[in-house]
Amino acid sequence: AAGPAATGPTAPVVQPPVGEAFFTGPAADQLRACAMHLGTARPMKMAEQLDRLAADIPKNSARAVWLRVLKALPCWVDGRDRQARDLLTAVADIKNTQPPEHVSHMPQVLAAYALGRIEEAAMQERLKPWPVWYRELASFVRGLEEFTAGDFVGGTTHLSAYAQSRFTEPPWAYAFQPAAQRWLEVARQFEEEKRKAAGIGRSGRPTEARQSLEAFLNSAPAFFKAHVEKELDGLRALEGLTPGQEAKAAQWTSAEIGTAFKDVSVDVSALVRQPGTYQARFQYKSGGFALDIAWAALLVNGKEVSRDAHVGAAGNAHKANLYLLPVTNLPAGAQVTLRYNARGSGGAASNGEIFLTRQP
Repeated sequence: AAGPAATGPTAPVVQPPVGEAFFTGPAADQLRACAMHLGTARPMKMAEQLDRLAADIPKNSARAVWLRVLKALPCWVDGRDRQARDLLTAVADIKNTQPPEHVSHMPQVLAAYALGRIEEAAMQERLKPWPVWYRELASFVRGLEEFTAGDFVGGTTHLSAYAQSRFTEPPWAYAFQPAAQRWLEVARQFEEEKRKAAGIGRSGRPTEARQSLEAFLNSAPAFFKAHVEKELDGLRALEGLTPGQEAKAAQWTSAEIGTAFKDVSVDVSALVRQPGTYQARFQYKSGGFALDIAWAALLVNGKEVSRDAHVGAAGNAHKANLYLLPVTNLPAGAQVTLRYNARGSGGAASNGEIFLTRQP
């Protein structure tokens, strides 16, 4: 939509939308076809088709510059942030001697805006001489950038302004609306899945919560995955060890070990978050003496819930150094302690590590 015509008997004819001056006829149709791939499982197909379209366009033309900006979109969606930013930076840094309101600045301004070089208030000033379609396309690009950065509030605002627009001309500029609508729905589902997973996790079922969010991850666009993984990391922390997973729980050193048997306690709450059978493995590392172990136990909130009492040794030769410790009930947020009774075998110079495994 062009600006208003001048008034009076000498008023010029109102020009068609500026976008028609960039892509018309077959080129516009090809660009619309390219855009349809952006919201699919193969967004880089859009980039491939843009490259073919660019082959028929003069390299230094405004249309060629537009295609570079548009190629950044599938790169973002496919999780190729560096490639997207390189494309936008190359466009934003082009030296343009035309007046600031000249239409040749439109793709450059859009690239700079997407990179965050132009603040929102300044962008509104830059938009004034240009048509509505450009303003709404800029909103779409900014919304995608915000989604990529994890700003779903700002991204939803900008994408919605574009997706719900009542304008349709030029068609190529609005060809990304199906993609915007899909991402808005994915963002809504993501917020819903986060609330659902958080509720399940708080009820003491972090594994179920993780599995629920992982199912969503499998169908999410690539640029959502980093944000879903961040949520999953939080759930994994609640979950502790998963079946079959081993992690270092503690270490023993010469400063702690004497020549007489004594109890040693270690907080393993971060690893033992769910009921199950846990294996403690004592692994000698250095020192002149092995570690003799009399027994190992797990305590929940200070109360012993399991003990494996057999003599083991961890030294140059390990013997019976595995201790199985079942936990049948585990309140949410419980403090879990690994306690073992051990001594240096003939001397205190002994160093090693203790690993916990949650049995499958």
